[in-house]
Amino acid sequence: MNATCKGRLEGLINESKTNDTLRYIQGLFDVEKFVREHPKTSTGEQMDEHKIPNVKVFRNLKAIVDEVIHRSKYNKVDLGALFSFMD
Repeated sequence: MNATCKGRLEGLINESKTNDTLRYIQGLFDVEKFVREHPKTSTGEQMDEHKIPNVKVFRNLKAIVDEVIHRSKYNKVDLGALFSFMD
């Protein structure tokens, strides 16, 4: 244990920044979104999920990121607190 810390160690990355990063990564591995946004390949052929290399790996990674984001407190919005000014 570090004797100089005294329990005041602060992380460099907070949960909010981590959530932002996970949302970015979630978009990177979204195969369906990629196919919608790129309907044709560079050769002009119709884009198909089967033409994307490592599509199973991308889906697996997205599922893992989706699960982490689902458990995050930053994924929940308290509408009562958001619209509390309307009371």
